[in-house]
Amino acid sequence: MRRELKGGQWKSKVTQLSMDDMIRDLKVRHLHTNPTPESMREWYSHVCGSARSEGFFARKVVIVEGTTDEYALPIYSKALGYDTDREGVSMINSGGKGQIDRLYRLFNGFRILLLHNF
Repeated sequence: MRRELKGGQWKSKVTQLSMDDMIRDLKVRHLHTNPTPESMREWYSHVCGSARSEGFFARKVVIVEGTTDEYALPIYSKALGYDTDREGVSMINSGGKGQIDRLYRLFNGFRILLLHNF
């Protein structure tokens, strides 16, 4: 469930990311894979720890490759006059390039605005 501003009023909106959509998306992006619902559950089972789950409560998410980006971008943003906390922007550390696509698909599927630096 997400809160969205529509016509000057906040409304609640339910979003769902189906297994079929996730499998279809993975097949398009990785042509030589044949995912099953079981393999998808395993692939996503470790994607969201407590730090990454913060993104589900954010207005915007920035997926970054590592810890340096996670801590540096808010500092640089603030120096430029943009307060990421006030604006509801969460820096989500992917833990490396190999994890970015899973996080991107997950947050995008739940219609969370994504910004990225990759």
